[in-house]
Amino acid sequence: MENKRLAWPFSFYFLIFAAVATFFPYQVLYYQSLSFTGAQIGLLAGIAPLVTLVSLPLMTGLADRTSKHKFFMSLCLLVVGLGLVLLPFLETFMALFALAIVFSVFFSPVTSLADSATMFMLGHRRDRY
Repeated sequence: MENKRLAWPFSFYFLIFAAVATFFPYQVLYYQSLSFTGAQIGLLAGIAPLVTLVSLPLMTGLADRTSKHKFFMSLCLLVVGLGLVLLPFLETFMALFALAIVFSVFFSPVTSLADSATMFMLGHRRDRY
Protein backbone atom coordinates (compact mmCIF):
# COMPACT_ATOMS: atom_id res chain seq x y z
CA MET A 1 0.00 0.00 0.00
CA GLU A 2 2.74 2.42 0.95
CA ASN A 3 4.72 1.74 -2.22
CA LYS A 4 1.61 2.42 -4.27
CA ARG A 5 1.22 5.76 -2.50
CA LEU A 6 4.85 6.64 -3.27
CA ALA A 7 4.36 5.81 -6.95
CA TRP A 8 2.37 9.02 -7.55
CA PRO A 9 5.05 11.53 -6.57
CA PHE A 10 7.78 9.43 -8.18
CA SER A 11 5.83 9.26 -11.44
CA PHE A 12 5.05 12.96 -11.38
CA TYR A 13 8.65 13.98 -10.76
CA PHE A 14 9.88 11.58 -13.43
CA LEU A 15 7.44 12.93 -16.02
CA ILE A 16 7.93 16.61 -15.20
CA PHE A 17 11.72 16.42 -15.25
CA ALA A 18 11.65 14.28 -18.40
CA ALA A 19 9.49 16.94 -20.06
CA VAL A 20 11.83 19.71 -18.95
CA ALA A 21 14.86 17.76 -20.18
CA THR A 22 13.31 17.27 -23.61
CA PHE A 23 11.89 20.79 -24.05
CA PHE A 24 14.28 23.37 -22.64
CA PRO A 25 17.54 22.32 -24.35
CA TYR A 26 15.92 22.71 -27.77
CA GLN A 27 14.02 25.91 -27.06
CA VAL A 28 16.80 28.18 -28.36
CA LEU A 29 17.21 26.05 -31.49
CA TYR A 30 13.48 26.43 -32.15
CA TYR A 31 13.79 30.21 -31.86
CA GLN A 32 16.74 30.12 -34.26
CA SER A 33 14.66 28.14 -36.74
CA LEU A 34 12.18 31.01 -36.71
CA SER A 35 15.02 33.37 -37.74
CA PHE A 36 14.93 35.46 -34.58
CA THR A 37 17.89 37.70 -33.82
CA GLY A 38 20.30 36.92 -31.01
CA ALA A 39 18.81 39.71 -28.91
CA GLN A 40 15.28 38.34 -29.37
CA ILE A 41 16.40 34.82 -28.49
CA GLY A 42 18.22 36.12 -25.43
CA LEU A 43 15.12 38.00 -24.30
CA LEU A 44 12.89 34.95 -24.80
CA ALA A 45 15.32 32.68 -22.96
CA GLY A 46 16.08 35.20 -20.21
CA ILE A 47 12.57 36.28 -19.34
CA ALA A 48 11.77 33.09 -17.41
CA PRO A 49 14.08 33.69 -14.43
CA LEU A 50 12.91 37.30 -14.10
CA VAL A 51 9.23 36.39 -14.20
CA THR A 52 9.81 33.46 -11.83
CA LEU A 53 11.45 35.80 -9.32
CA VAL A 54 8.17 37.67 -8.97
CA SER A 55 5.52 35.07 -9.78
CA LEU A 56 6.74 32.14 -7.68
CA PRO A 57 6.24 33.78 -4.27
CA LEU A 58 2.94 35.28 -5.40
CA MET A 59 1.48 32.06 -6.77
CA THR A 60 2.63 29.82 -3.92
CA GLY A 61 1.64 32.43 -1.36
CA LEU A 62 -1.83 32.62 -2.90
CA ALA A 63 -2.11 28.82 -2.82
CA ASP A 64 -1.06 28.82 0.84
CA ARG A 65 -3.39 31.66 1.79
CA THR A 66 -6.43 30.09 0.15
CA SER A 67 -5.46 26.47 0.97
CA LYS A 68 -6.27 25.47 -2.62
CA HIS A 69 -3.03 23.77 -3.55
CA LYS A 70 -4.69 21.13 -5.76
CA PHE A 71 -6.57 23.82 -7.68
CA PHE A 72 -3.44 25.87 -8.29
CA MET A 73 -1.42 22.81 -9.29
CA SER A 74 -4.13 21.73 -11.72
CA LEU A 75 -4.46 25.24 -13.13
CA CYS A 76 -0.70 25.61 -13.57
CA LEU A 77 -0.34 22.25 -15.30
CA LEU A 78 -3.32 22.99 -17.56
CA VAL A 79 -1.96 26.39 -18.63
CA VAL A 80 1.54 24.99 -19.17
CA GLY A 81 0.13 22.13 -21.25
CA LEU A 82 -1.96 24.51 -23.35
CA GLY A 83 1.05 26.75 -23.81
CA LEU A 84 3.11 23.86 -25.12
CA VAL A 85 0.32 22.91 -27.52
CA LEU A 86 0.10 26.51 -28.80
CA LEU A 87 3.87 26.93 -29.19
CA PRO A 88 4.23 25.49 -32.72
CA PHE A 89 1.46 27.75 -34.02
CA LEU A 90 3.06 31.01 -32.85
CA GLU A 91 5.68 32.45 -35.16
CA THR A 92 6.00 36.14 -34.24
CA PHE A 93 8.32 37.43 -31.56
CA MET A 94 5.61 39.25 -29.61
CA ALA A 95 3.33 36.21 -29.52
CA LEU A 96 6.17 34.01 -28.28
CA PHE A 97 7.24 36.67 -25.79
CA ALA A 98 3.71 36.78 -24.33
CA LEU A 99 3.62 32.98 -24.22
CA ALA A 100 7.03 32.89 -22.50
CA ILE A 101 5.74 35.21 -19.78
CA VAL A 102 2.52 33.24 -19.25
CA PHE A 103 4.44 29.95 -19.35
CA SER A 104 6.92 31.21 -16.75
CA VAL A 105 4.20 32.50 -14.43
CA PHE A 106 2.40 29.17 -14.42
CA PHE A 107 5.39 26.82 -14.62
CA SER A 108 7.33 28.41 -11.77
CA PRO A 109 5.15 27.12 -8.88
CA VAL A 110 4.80 23.58 -10.22
CA THR A 111 7.87 22.18 -8.47
CA SER A 112 7.12 23.97 -5.20
CA LEU A 113 3.51 22.77 -5.19
CA ALA A 114 4.66 19.24 -6.09
CA ASP A 115 7.14 19.27 -3.21
CA SER A 116 4.41 20.38 -0.82
CA ALA A 117 2.02 17.70 -2.07
CA THR A 118 4.73 15.05 -1.83
CA MET A 119 5.54 15.96 1.76
CA PHE A 120 1.82 15.81 2.61
CA MET A 121 1.46 12.41 0.96
CA LEU A 122 4.51 11.04 2.76
CA GLY A 123 3.04 12.00 6.13
CA HIS A 124 5.27 10.78 8.95
CA ARG A 125 7.65 9.12 6.43
CA ARG A 126 9.17 12.39 5.18
CA ASP A 127 12.61 10.83 5.34
CA ARG A 128 11.71 9.00 2.09
CA TYR A 129 11.71 12.27 0.17
